[in-house]
Amino acid sequence: MSPLDPSAKPIRYWQRRGTLIAALYLAVMLAIIEVGQVYFRSALEDWPISIGEAAVRTVASWILIGALLPLVLLMAERLPLARGERVRATSIHMGVSILFGLIHLSGMGVVIWLQGHQDHPFTDNLAWLLSAYLGLDMLIYWAIIGVSHTVRFYHEARAHSVKAARLEVSLSEARLRALRAQLNPHFLFNTLNAVSGLAIRHGDEDTADALGQVSELMRSAMDDDRDQEITLSAELDFTTRYLNLQHLRFSDRLSVDVQVGDGLETTLVPALLLQPLVENALLHGIANHPGPGRVAITARAVEGDRLRIEVEDSGPGFGPAASRRPGIGIGLRNTQTRLALLYPDQHFFAIGSAPSGGGLVTIDIPLKHQHETDPARQAVSHGP
Repeated sequence: MSPLDPSAKPIRYWQRRGTLIAALYLAVMLAIIEVGQVYFRSALEDWPISIGEAAVRTVASWILIGALLPLVLLMAERLPLARGERVRATSIHMGVSILFGLIHLSGMGVVIWLQGHQDHPFTDNLAWLLSAYLGLDMLIYWAIIGVSHTVRFYHEARAHSVKAARLEVSLSEARLRALRAQLNPHFLFNTLNAVSGLAIRHGDEDTADALGQVSELMRSAMDDDRDQEITLSAELDFTTRYLNLQHLRFSDRLSVDVQVGDGLETTLVPALLLQPLVENALLHGIANHPGPGRVAITARAVEGDRLRIEVEDSGPGFGPAASRRPGIGIGLRNTQTRLALLYPDQHFFAIGSAPSGGGLVTIDIPLKHQHETDPARQAVSHGP
């Protein structure tokens, strides 16, 4: 996970700790059952032993199982019974469960031989143990696998719940930040002045269009039904409306270039991803520098299954401490945190200077398209 991901605290320690506790509890319960089983089986098969000897054999048996426990937990961790790999993982676990039984029962054959049963060949003892207990050992192996998966799924479910809650908070912050940009007094002052100028120069049609852009932009920013991910076309639609209003502020100084690779319009991206990046480009790359300015947004597929988005401006670029510069860090860090929550260990985020010298923000995320049969996501993705 990214170091800026607030959910990056590992759960593996708690998963292993919980698995060990559950496995030890299960072992104690099974050990008690097995003491009785060994004692009564010996009596029924006419080789009676005392309850103490049955307990000794059982303790030795579970010591051996305890020694093998790390191997079983490692197998559970390396070969989870996940969807898509379930048949392969089950087949491998089945083979390892037999190996687990062979190792354990071979050790028990040695224990029995050392307890004074040298009159029976080791191979005879092993054959008897395998016939009597191999099935039980395989069940023990699968029980440990089951406990490990149960603990794992529990912690993952909790982690996913926390992640979902943090994503909701992050998305709400992005909405509020986008709205604040529209309600910023300086922004509204310039926008309303521009709208007033349009009303004087061109009449009501352009004025109504500009006010409609403000209304739709605010409505989209505050849309509570918006998914965490929307189509790239919907995200670009929102960002274009924002840029249309900014054209009123910068007039002919601002030029915008948007290039999207073929077939990427239905690619899913985080909602409200581009607007903070474009706002940062305008605020720090265009507004404080005289003369014409340019903002370029490009989206293209890379490496076959990745989506790369770049936001470039014609300003002075980023310095080496750009991520800590006041007015820049909060928006970019929030964007990186959202990416880390949505795509843990699967995203790339970088800020720096473009070859032309301007600022450049690069985002690389998994390329996935909207499911065309998902009407709920389609409705959201088409946007306002």
